[in-house]
Amino acid sequence: MAVKKNLQEVLNVAVLDGAVEPQVELASTETPAEGKKRIAKMTRHYDSDEGIFKCTVAGGSKGEMIFDAKLLPENIQMKLPAFALNHRLGDATSGLRGLEAEESMVKTWEAMLKGTWEVKIAKGPSVKASEVEAGYKALPEELKSQALTLLKALGLTIPGVTD
Repeated sequence: MAVKKNLQEVLNVAVLDGAVEPQVELASTETPAEGKKRIAKMTRHYDSDEGIFKCTVAGGSKGEMIFDAKLLPENIQMKLPAFALNHRLGDATSGLRGLEAEESMVKTWEAMLKGTWEVKIAKGPSVKASEVEAGYKALPEELKSQALTLLKALGLTIPGVTD
């Protein structure tokens, strides 16, 4: 999520020295199973055009903190692009292996060379552990031992089922 351009005056204020501590309301999310609100660990925003990263840590005392990459020594600034590239290409391979991971990484790199950040790569079907657990629990008792044997043979770890 990019920082809006009209906030440039706010971004120029150095928060690192503790002189200014604007407060930001932390995002909360609903946990469907429990219906309880949960506070996010951290809210994050960055403006890649300006090299500015903003964050607020839940339970912290500093409020919104602003980190301006231009204030870093040159040797650290030189390391950031390679680190970001490592992170971006690593994200592109998330949940993939072998040829699929390689293909996803290459497609992401090629898209970035063309100036495109977001890349849609078709991934194979996925199954949530909670769905497997629910399916297992719905099985008739006489089939559960066979299902458990199969899950273990496949090397799958399903909390509440294979542990």
